[in-house]
This record gives sequence, C-alpha cells and structure tokens, in this order.
Amino acid sequence: MNSAKFRYNTGEIFSRIDMSPSLQDAISQTLIEQKACAKIFNRYRYLSIAAFFAVLFILVYLDGVKADTSLIIIAEFLGVLILFQIFWIFLLHCAGQESEAEIRYYKFYKEIFVRAVINDIDAGLKYDPYTGMQEEEFQKFRIYRKSRIKSEDRITGAHCGIKFSLSEVHSNSRFYMKTDNPLIAAIMLIKIFYDNYMDFDGNVLICELAKKTSGKTIVVSRELNAKIFGEKEMMDDVDFMRDFRVFADDKVEARYLLTPAFMERLREINRETSGEFSLSAVFMDERLYLFLNGAPDLFETTLFGRPASIELAREYQTQIRKILSLIETLKLTN
Repeated sequence: MNSAKFRYNTGEIFSRIDMSPSLQDAISQTLIEQKACAKIFNRYRYLSIAAFFAVLFILVYLDGVKADTSLIIIAEFLGVLILFQIFWIFLLHCAGQESEAEIRYYKFYKEIFVRAVINDIDAGLKYDPYTGMQEEEFQKFRIYRKSRIKSEDRITGAHCGIKFSLSEVHSNSRFYMKTDNPLIAAIMLIKIFYDNYMDFDGNVLICELAKKTSGKTIVVSRELNAKIFGEKEMMDDVDFMRDFRVFADDKVEARYLLTPAFMERLREINRETSGEFSLSAVFMDERLYLFLNGAPDLFETTLFGRPASIELAREYQTQIRKILSLIETLKLTN
C-alpha cells in the first residue's frame, strides 16, 4: 500500500515538473477561485434553508397562539403576509447570489484555466470562450439540417504554417410538448432521438488555403444526417466513394482539389476517427472547412464539477492536438 502511494506521488511530482509555470499558476488560481465560489454558494444555500425553518417555526408558534379578538387575528394575518413577502425576497436574493457564484467560477475557469491550457500548447494560439463560427457561415453549406446554433470556444492561430480557426458548434436545444398520452409520449421520444441524431453537435475546423477556389466542393460522410440530395460527382476512387458523397459546382475544380493522395488521407482520418465523430469537408472561398460531427464538447464545467488539474489540462490538450493533427495528415501545405 505504501509503495502504491509512493508511485502515485512520484507521478504527481513528474507531472508538476512537466507543467509550465504559467499553467501551474493557472491551476492553482482556479482551484482557489472554485473554493471561494463554492463557499459563497453554500453560504447562501444554508441561509435559505435556515430562513425556511425560521418561517416554519414562526408559523407553528403563531398557530398555537390563541387569538381573542378580531384585531389580533387581522394583525396575525397581515404579519404572516409580510413575513412571506420578506421570505420570498430573501430567497430570490439567495438564489441570485448562488447563480452569480456559479457564473463567476465558469468565467474564471474558461478565461484563466482553459486559456492557459491552450497557450501551453502554443503561445501563439488565441482563445475566445464567448465567440465562434457565425450561424450564417455554418448554414450556407447546407450539409446538415437547418437549425439555430450556438458556437463558442474559438481557437485561432497557425499550425504547420496554415492559419486556422477551431470552434465548437452546437444546435440549440429544442422544446418538446409535455403529455400524459402514452402514444404521443412515444412519438415525442422518437422525435427526440431523431433530432439528436440529425442536429450537428461537434467542432468545425477552418483552414486557409493557398489554392484558389472559385466554386464549392462538398465531401460529406455517408451518415444519414449529412447532405444526401443533389447532383453527385463520381470520383475514380471506389473506396473513397464508399465512405463519402461528393457534390461540386465545378467538376474540374473538384478533381483538382480532391487528388488521389488527398482522398486517401481523408479516408485514413475517417478510419482512425470512426466511432469518435463523422467527418465532412467543404472547399470554398480559399478555405477548407472540416466538420467533425460528434467531437467531444470540451472546456465545460460546473461549480461542483471536476476541478482543474494537470491531468484535465493534458486531456484537453490531447483532444486539441488530435484535431490540429488533421492539418498535418491532410498535408494542406502542399
């Protein structure tokens, strides 16, 4: 048991040695902030509980008081009304303070910890937790079902000489009718599963290219939630066509962009990431858009969620590096 503990501590020491000072400082700051915000949250939560029992005690006490006159009865009634108003205002204040503590930690986590994690990969990378891909830009390709989206956690910079932008994109939550009818409830359940499958939920990697493009070339996975209808372009690579569907405004340009080597590399990525996310790509406006549907939602936290740590930082960095490695695999510099 002692040796196991020793090995763990040794690993922890080596992990700390591998950390950059700025990342180690960000982790320490985030842990302190989480503790402070949790303390505020718990204080107001306990005050709410204490206020509830205080009001309950007063009501029980008043119920036991014998009212001899109508004046006393009216006074008790008005007193209870005022008490409830004060109690309700106090509860709203406590709830507001609890929510404020959660939001404060959430912002600190992203602005301090997550930013330090990304800068530890490459100091030249920029991170904006509150902006992402514009909805108009996402919808113009018509690859996925049209829906309102939320995009955030944008990382910009250069990798292997290629300028890029990486954003998380999520379809907004849908609202479903509540019903006690078993048949309607079953239909709504089917619709929920259908919506979850059809709506995009993942990452979009945008790479700036040296190649000039005048049209639009779309390569989508064979998943049923990606673009199906339209005039398809048949490429010579049978294996590639088994994995993807191709749509192109300009057939000549499509063959110029989708070289045999590029198609093989795209198939390689598709094989390696099978089960993690489905891959689709668009060449347009001197850019390559890579849609990674199903990629994990990174950088999310809650006040009482998993605390910042070197292990969590490395997990985030592994996922980011895996996505950026697509630029290397596709050899976009060629």
